[in-house]
Amino acid sequence: MAFNEKYVTVTGGGLHDGSSEANAWTLAEGVANYAAGDRVNVKAGTYTASSAITWSTSGGQYTPVHWRGYKTSIGDLDDLPAVQRVEATDIPFFDNTDRFYITASNVAFSNISFESNFVAAGVQTGGKSVHFFRCRMVTKSTSSTARAFLSAGTYNVLTACYFEAPSTADNTVWIYQGGSAARILDCFITGGNIGLNIYPYTYAVVCNTVITNSATNSVSFNGTSPAFFRSCVFHNAGGDLVSAGNADGNAPCSISSCVFSNAGGYAINQSTGSETPFVMLSDNLYYDSSFTSGRTNNIVYDFYPTVDTASPFVDATSNDFTIDSSSNGYGRQFLFESAGPTSYADIGAIQHADPAYVAPPDASATTKIFPFRSWVEGDFQQEGADADEFVEKHELQALPVFEFSVGSGADRDYNSLTAFFAAFDNTLVDLPKSKVVVTCYNDTGADQWIAETSPLTISCPTNCLEFVLTVDDDSWHKGDHSKGVALKFSSAQVSSVLHVGAMNGAKLLVERLVLDTNALLGLNTYTPAVVSVSNGASIQYIPVPANVFKNLIIRGGDGTANDSRGLKGFSGGSRPALLDGCIVENIVCDGTSSSITSIGIETFFRSTVKNCTVNNVDFTNTTGTNLGISGATDGTYGFVNECISTNVNGDCFGASLANTSNLVADDATGTIQSTAAGEFVDAANSDYKLKGTASSAGIVAATNAKVTDITGKLRKAGVAQDAGAFNNVAGYDDSPVFPPDQPTDPIIHPLRSN
Repeated sequence: MAFNEKYVTVTGGGLHDGSSEANAWTLAEGVANYAAGDRVNVKAGTYTASSAITWSTSGGQYTPVHWRGYKTSIGDLDDLPAVQRVEATDIPFFDNTDRFYITASNVAFSNISFESNFVAAGVQTGGKSVHFFRCRMVTKSTSSTARAFLSAGTYNVLTACYFEAPSTADNTVWIYQGGSAARILDCFITGGNIGLNIYPYTYAVVCNTVITNSATNSVSFNGTSPAFFRSCVFHNAGGDLVSAGNADGNAPCSISSCVFSNAGGYAINQSTGSETPFVMLSDNLYYDSSFTSGRTNNIVYDFYPTVDTASPFVDATSNDFTIDSSSNGYGRQFLFESAGPTSYADIGAIQHADPAYVAPPDASATTKIFPFRSWVEGDFQQEGADADEFVEKHELQALPVFEFSVGSGADRDYNSLTAFFAAFDNTLVDLPKSKVVVTCYNDTGADQWIAETSPLTISCPTNCLEFVLTVDDDSWHKGDHSKGVALKFSSAQVSSVLHVGAMNGAKLLVERLVLDTNALLGLNTYTPAVVSVSNGASIQYIPVPANVFKNLIIRGGDGTANDSRGLKGFSGGSRPALLDGCIVENIVCDGTSSSITSIGIETFFRSTVKNCTVNNVDFTNTTGTNLGISGATDGTYGFVNECISTNVNGDCFGASLANTSNLVADDATGTIQSTAAGEFVDAANSDYKLKGTASSAGIVAATNAKVTDITGKLRKAGVAQDAGAFNNVAGYDDSPVFPPDQPTDPIIHPLRSN
């Protein structure tokens, strides 16, 4: 639509009809005479008042009203946020001992400073769809009832605005009952007893906003409707940074990718209410903010938290809340929970600037190197390609990459994984936020290389942001348990062959290995597992993103272990995990206990198991129920899809599982009935490829996703898929697995190091 341009200056002028700057209205005339469809351009200066100013004329759905500040010519302030403008000099300064009240609807304000000494709300809305862009709202009143801004209307939006109140004021910003669907975006809120108070029934969304220097709480909200906080900073509160009260289980709230820093009390405190779940936390950064108590069951699991031991900001004392490069929140924001892929944005409201592009001396003007970066898997840079076009098409990882080789060959970095993990520290990986890739090789020429004779624990130093343990393309098993690179252990008194320990916030991928106990003997303290994951500080505190285990063969050995505690193939802890395309077999013990079970895959805490095959699970002396794939007490948060579980002396799938699809079993717990003998080519000899008559064949809906099975072959697009680790019946796509626009010129791999 085309606005009717109107003008307001400090003294007005000429005809005072608002038709031009020469004939401008005064502020009082403009408020009294504007109409729907007007854009009222207000020139910088000081506009004083001693009584309430009320905007009561609404805009229409297609004829809104816009009050816009300008400095010299209209539109010259429509770029920077209000915090970077000087009131009166740069933007119009509305200075009132009373209040500013917007009862109208469909009205927008931009580039204007509102300052009030009113004992209640200095700026208050009551209408629908009132928007503020790049505005300043300050209350000078020290009254305990004062507020800089009060939203009591619906669909109010605050974007790139600045709010300030004395610490004695009630709130700096109050989203009041009835002010539903408020949006607070890219704002800065400072002062007040409470910085931001969200009252019931508001459905508020707060993004990219800094809330600092509050006497009691940065944020207080009540739970009779949902609230959503994303990429915010809660800083320097005298009490709890976030206070969540009056919980309502029907109104779940989310706080993600936010920074909690300098709390006088707790980072977040749930004081009242009894229903769950209420507050969901994920991907947050904590500094100087106790988070070990002061909450109830209304605050549910905290996914992927990160902790700093020093201030995460460039200069918080000067209100520069940019995340510093030394912070653990730098470049580690996650996109979703199932496997924790990183977006490489910063946690918090303000993003760092990437290093400048540097052209190599011998390159053309259009070729550019991106320092300290590596490419997302499957993405490539074409030498000599136009850099702007490349950046538009491809995603970059802001990570230095360290690569290490493990094998018996003379040119390998380490001759065992034990030797590598003994050396794995911040000295070996001397750049922060690094990705570490450890590739194992079969250098013996035999069918199988036994990599270790001792249990391994994966533990990452603080410089490591991603850790990948993999096997070379020419060395891995590709579905054959007798080939590839194996970790094998047969001594007594062990808890696992491979254990995931302290990760210090690093993402984990373990793939392509054969993990074989042969036998786990004599362990009476707790049930051993071939692969295990440690717990975090508590079930509600998840210190790392999801651990991903892909294309593994997990073997329990020959079944002669005299273990009184049973055996598990995979045992998850209180960290989310993704198991994809794995085989788990022969999880068998013959111990003397009367109540312990054997379990093929035991999932915990929002874990996902997909395209896995489990066969032969038994604990011969038990009176309990052996399980092929089971869930823990939080099984409702897990997913088990496209899996086969057979030959289990008990239930193939545990009753605690939820969110399941396309499961195949040879007992009554499976959604499709089959027989173990009828599914596989030769299960007795660990050949789990499907027969043409298998019930597992073709039961998964066709997909065009580029996904592989345990052999590494691409599942054919547009064809119904098989359950389990193999996909031989539905067939493979033998075409190369490359993106359609892959260049043919050489590929640049910057910053590779051993």
